[in-house]
Amino acid sequence: MCLPISCLKCIVEVEAIIILIVGLCSFGFTIYLQIQYSSYNENEQGDQGIGTVAIFWIISVAMILNGIIGIIGGKKKSSCLLFLFNMVNIVILLGFIALMILGYVLANEIQDFNQEEYCAGEPSLQQTWLLGQNLICSSNCPCYINNQQTIPPFYLPYSSSNSSDATKVQDCPQYKSWSDSQKAQAQFFRNIEKNQDCSGWCSPFSLKIFYDINSNLNQNTQQCTIEAQQSLVDTCQIIGDTSAALTGIMGLLVIFTFCLCCHPTRKDQKSYYERLAYQND
Repeated sequence: MCLPISCLKCIVEVEAIIILIVGLCSFGFTIYLQIQYSSYNENEQGDQGIGTVAIFWIISVAMILNGIIGIIGGKKKSSCLLFLFNMVNIVILLGFIALMILGYVLANEIQDFNQEEYCAGEPSLQQTWLLGQNLICSSNCPCYINNQQTIPPFYLPYSSSNSSDATKVQDCPQYKSWSDSQKAQAQFFRNIEKNQDCSGWCSPFSLKIFYDINSNLNQNTQQCTIEAQQSLVDTCQIIGDTSAALTGIMGLLVIFTFCLCCHPTRKDQKSYYERLAYQND
């Protein structure tokens, strides 16, 4: 039926330490997710990810605290703490199952994102992009280009070798009059141009106008909508895969606990509270 009770007891005794270690690893992964989300939070799809990140924060902290509770409960032989430890483990397992499903569902939804339909609606991000494209290297904002051969012809009349001139849209005097929403979107463009080595929102462009127009750009890179889409898909896939792995670990630990709880040698303990709290061990 189950493993020998001596093996089950050994596994369950180190379960709290395993939970604590897994919780710390999950906490580190959540920090990575938070950094990724912060880079894309001005994307019009970005709000889809905030719930996932929040759930990971909650589960990671819960695992760390629960691991500590389990360790203390084991040392003190506290029935109440051990019962609480096992109940929280079940909740954490359900949380990882939900995250696994959510990660894979979001990955599929973002993968199916229709860029042509999105851009046809003239989204605000595209409007901000065009505003910046028309501002930099214009009569209102001369720009410094260290390689004249890399810039579009219509930028040439307003480009110079004066290093004090603008090298990004944010250097232009007119940028100060932009709305807070437009400035936030400009920051988003800066981040994505830097991190994904792309330029242009709904169509490719040859300069990183929000990061640094003198920065080298891989001319084979597609526009930033496609690069952002693929990056988000990859992140959601990682969330799904990581949650699936953690679901497997937590599932095994919960199974071992219930095997110990329902072991034939414990038939005399009719209360499931007593069994889950390892009373009389």
